[in-house]
Amino acid sequence: LTIRTPVDFGVLILVIMSAISLWLTALTNVTYFQVMRIWVGIALFYTIANWTNSFSRLRLTAWLAVGSAVTLGIIAIIGVDWAFDKLPIIPASIYSFLPSILENWFHRNVMGGYLVLFLPPMIGILLFAWQRLSWLARGFLLLSTVFVLSVLVLTQSRGALIAFAVAFGLLLIFRWRWAWVLAPLGVVGLLVVVYYLGPSRLLNFISSGVSLGGIDGRLEVWSRAVYMIQDFPALGIGMGLFSDVADILYPFFIQEPGSIPHAHNILLQITVDLGIPGLIAWISSILGILLVSFRVYRLGVRSDIPWLAGLSAGLFLSQVALLVHGMFDAVTWGLMRLSPLVWLLWGIAAAAGI
Repeated sequence: LTIRTPVDFGVLILVIMSAISLWLTALTNVTYFQVMRIWVGIALFYTIANWTNSFSRLRLTAWLAVGSAVTLGIIAIIGVDWAFDKLPIIPASIYSFLPSILENWFHRNVMGGYLVLFLPPMIGILLFAWQRLSWLARGFLLLSTVFVLSVLVLTQSRGALIAFAVAFGLLLIFRWRWAWVLAPLGVVGLLVVVYYLGPSRLLNFISSGVSLGGIDGRLEVWSRAVYMIQDFPALGIGMGLFSDVADILYPFFIQEPGSIPHAHNILLQITVDLGIPGLIAWISSILGILLVSFRVYRLGVRSDIPWLAGLSAGLFLSQVALLVHGMFDAVTWGLMRLSPLVWLLWGIAAAAGI
């Protein structure tokens, strides 16, 4: 039915565990949509992996990813519930110019978590293949990257911005070996920030949100996820039931009942939803994508195919951004309508390695 990919084993286990989740759930109408998003994403992954069987088609899917990122940015402009005071350096007056056609259609942190996944491949192609791109492709890709990055900044999603900073710094190292000298400077800069703000104030700034309040609220949410994993380690609680199970079995002290829809950590959320087997399957899958992306990056460098090297380096660092952002949030899992987009990028990475 399909060509072999590096993530087949992990995907098979995810399908099995999500089917079990649909069978055991106490709220079928909630879990059904969560499971369908995972299955739609898997179908998209194998569609891309099977169809993309040549360099020309790989280029086309790369442009599809760029178009998806631009579309997300446009949707964000007209449909995100913007914040005005999370980052003081961004003037609140800017948001008055943004139309609210689809008001509150997407949360700003959700949009930020997905936009940051598309930026590393886009920037990677620009950095590696600038001289080889046509002026039309170069201009379109540059404008698209600036637009998507600008929208990401407007979301003021701190988790997404930290993930972008990490991915971008590593991308410079992938492109130029001498960029390693920037790593000590980054460490020194971080130490200076910690010294002036203090560890607790910095953690509260990074961790705070509308629903969580600060590091104490986030730790409380994580503790409830750990309790669920301890009590339901093999099969999980059923996808999408974090809030309901927490309110019934592990009530919050800081948070309001019904206000926390997920574990705010992607690894905890996957384990809560699908049990430890589901976590192992997902980690196996992302490790497979990281491995194949790095292998194709090395191939692109050795074979002097800069656009392939840039695309693959970007896809590798897209997964790094996914993991860094996943430390603070779980919106790139099956919780949100946009979750199949992660599988779009995975499909491109798998196709590049086949």
